[in-house]
Amino acid sequence: MAKTLYRQGTAEVIDEIGEDVSINEVLIENKNEEKTSEASNDFASVSNEIIVDETKSKLQLDVACDKITFLNGNEEDVKLIEIGDDCLKYRRCDNLDGPIYTISKSKIFMIVYSNGNKEVIEHEEEKQKSLENNIQTYNNQTNYSSEPETHGLAIASLVLGILGFIPLAGVIFGAIAIEKIKKDPKRFKGKGIATAGFILSLAWLFLLILLLV
Repeated sequence: MAKTLYRQGTAEVIDEIGEDVSINEVLIENKNEEKTSEASNDFASVSNEIIVDETKSKLQLDVACDKITFLNGNEEDVKLIEIGDDCLKYRRCDNLDGPIYTISKSKIFMIVYSNGNKEVIEHEEEKQKSLENNIQTYNNQTNYSSEPETHGLAIASLVLGILGFIPLAGVIFGAIAIEKIKKDPKRFKGKGIATAGFILSLAWLFLLILLLV
């Protein structure tokens, strides 16, 4: 009689009529089928990973990125996370799940935000230079301004000195006016008026002291 052997759904019949069929051949064939199945599963897994990576790359490309231009001329597409007074933090757009980078603003020339707005980073040297330019401009405007004006305290000192009214105030006003005119003669004049007011007020002050004594 024929003896039939079934192994896990394999419909292969081993007949023992006149010859022996090696069980090893059946086992080898089953192993080959298992390897083929494993290879198919590995290929499917790799294909899924490729699809996931491609999808992730597309999602990253769709993210609105900012652009940093460094002082050396290099540019980098980033996603800004935090902008401080002295530094900023960001992730690179080609690796949004990657590390967070921190960089000093002193190395950055300009930031172009995802909405199109631009910000040029002003550095301390530029601020100092701008301040010096403003001071120089002010001085030039002062130097080329109209003729110096008579200091108000000089006039007040002279009036008080002539009237003899509150001579102490006249002395103080005269002294202040003389000092201001000495420091900034291109802006103020009236040193003679201030001196006259100072002397007259001082004389009235001495006379008042004598009368009180």
